[in-house]
Amino acid sequence: LSVESVARELDISASYLMMLFKQELGTTFNSYLTEYRIKTAIKLVKKNEYKIYEISEMVGYKDSDYFTRIFKKVTGVTPKKYMKG
Repeated sequence: LSVESVARELDISASYLMMLFKQELGTTFNSYLTEYRIKTAIKLVKKNEYKIYEISEMVGYKDSDYFTRIFKKVTGVTPKKYMKG
């Protein structure tokens, strides 16, 4: 998922979509997307039913190491530590 692909689906330019996001939500498209992905990942981590790489893929990150870095940046802990409470 990217700003370009969403803009294409909406038949508007990427720059216009980014401007609308900032204007209406007070955040960037990428920040919003990251926040949404991590919130979804947190729900999946709490279920304790999936491996970290599976959660990574489920929320749109192909590289589980990168996902772990982003997760830690947002939450302050790694997904494994989050699982353990």
